[in-house]
Amino acid sequence: MYGNINQPISKIKYYDIKFTKRIIYVIPLCFLTGLLCIIRGQLDCAITEWFVFISSIIHWNNAKPSGIARNVDLIVVQLSLWYHLYIIWIIKDLCAFIIISISMSLFGISLSLNNIPNKSIGYNFHILGWIFACLSNIILSNTRLSYLDD
Repeated sequence: MYGNINQPISKIKYYDIKFTKRIIYVIPLCFLTGLLCIIRGQLDCAITEWFVFISSIIHWNNAKPSGIARNVDLIVVQLSLWYHLYIIWIIKDLCAFIIISISMSLFGISLSLNNIPNKSIGYNFHILGWIFACLSNIILSNTRLSYLDD
């Protein structure tokens, strides 16, 4: 039975090595968006991107449903998300807000689909969430450039 809440966390078949490796391929997008921010003098967002990059590489290289790497990755991603939302709020970047909202929705969908037999669907939504998050960061960086020019 899928999604049995009484199962111990070590018995849940959440991660599948053939699909987790797909996520490894999109994680460098965080590094690239951080590099873009550095080039544009936006050190604060670059640091958050690189922390996400490092914690996600460590977690997704050997993904497990529990453990310190997963917990650190979840905390780092949440802190980065909240910081980006704060910057979006400060400069009132509606486009970046819409895109990051889509990203958060895709991550939520991916988590709800990972207990179904066809795990690739959930992982594909997770990858789309990554892509939209990085797209939002690029849009935010562009808006910050024009915001600072005004």
